[in-house]
Amino acid sequence: MSLSATIVTYDGQMPEPLDPDMFTHCPPVAAPIRIGDKWTAKLIRCLEQGPRRFTELQRPLRGITPKVLTASLRAMERDGLLTRTAYDEIPPRVEYELTDLGRSLLEPMNAGCEWSRRHLPELIHARTTWHGLS
Repeated sequence: MSLSATIVTYDGQMPEPLDPDMFTHCPPVAAPIRIGDKWTAKLIRCLEQGPRRFTELQRPLRGITPKVLTASLRAMERDGLLTRTAYDEIPPRVEYELTDLGRSLLEPMNAGCEWSRRHLPELIHARTTWHGLS
């Protein structure tokens, strides 16, 4: 295996040092958008066309356990991305539906999908040719 080094030259100027207080004005909470986990974006897509029941959501999410699906739905409900409606019926029926806040994520998700369609080959090439310093 051969390792190659990239030499970066500067025009004599080093970039300004990072400000140690650069995040001081950011709220000390977790990231407000949690679509980077494995399931949230997929759940948003599943709910895009309207309300769905728990078992309906499980079908296309192959590999998700009921425990993880429940935790993901609860987190999304807590963040205001969806609503959970329990109907007083026998057998009980529960439906999940995107809120306006949850729907507002569809546009940036569509942009991310479009970026992936355009650049996925480049990304895959970069990953397969990268020779990290192990």
